[in-house]
Amino acid sequence: MSSHKAAVVSAARKWLGTPFCHQSSTYGHGVDCVGLLSGVWREVVAQTTPTFPPYSQYWAEEQQVEWLLDGLSENLVSDGGQIADGMVLVFRLRRGRPASHVGIVCERGSRLIHAIPRLGVVEVPLGHVWLRKIVGQFYYPEKEE
Repeated sequence: MSSHKAAVVSAARKWLGTPFCHQSSTYGHGVDCVGLLSGVWREVVAQTTPTFPPYSQYWAEEQQVEWLLDGLSENLVSDGGQIADGMVLVFRLRRGRPASHVGIVCERGSRLIHAIPRLGVVEVPLGHVWLRKIVGQFYYPEKEE
């Protein structure tokens, strides 16, 4: 694993245990899945993070816009290869709905770090339930100088 991808995993793990808080990205205090990506971005890429439009907690249920997948496509490096550490995965949680969840791969592609309601930031097995919901695979760009 490259040092950049290892830095992504290390940065994501620092957020473990952070409580879930919709539309937040405050280390140790509250974060949602998009906020986790932003927090890791600030550590491994640049202090200025990509911006996303404001979203309600159930935005994927309310509209049929692929803003999450499209926004990540514009800011991250697309990669359709084998799942590997440091990769950002995008998930479509419900068939026929927009992609609505993201997480970061670790442990030789076998685990996922992500933020979920009631549990906050956790590291879980990346099993078949998650694998079948993947609709995008990306890497963070290298750090800006």
